[in-house]
Amino acid sequence: MNKQEDVTAKKDAVAICGVISILLIGSLFMLSEISFTTRIICTLSIVLSLIIGNMGKERKIGFGPAFFISLFLSPVVGIIITANSPRFEDEEYRERILRIAASGKQPANVADELFKLNELRKEGVLSEEEFAAQKQKLLGD
Repeated sequence: MNKQEDVTAKKDAVAICGVISILLIGSLFMLSEISFTTRIICTLSIVLSLIIGNMGKERKIGFGPAFFISLFLSPVVGIIITANSPRFEDEEYRERILRIAASGKQPANVADELFKLNELRKEGVLSEEEFAAQKQKLLGD
């Protein structure tokens, strides 16, 4: 899938979720058996699901899955799952760092590079195994 198709697919997912939300909210207010408080709570849940879906756009999970997880499981579960999904920019940054480290260029100051790798490990960008592998490359073990 090229970049243009990817953008179109993302816009379609947002539009479909928006239409579903409008239909759900509209049907909530059409039913007379449901109390006003329940209608408001359900409407807030749908709106929160849209917000969480929007948060998922910038993450690997995407808008649609983040929206539907928070809609069907609950906004609390949706935000936990979405927040734990890696961001696209973090993935790109991680790949760049690993490419630079794998290129074999010996940094001017190994201690600085070890410090940077440790910071990436603390931030969760690098796993323990990746950190150990890059550390061994820097130290020449």
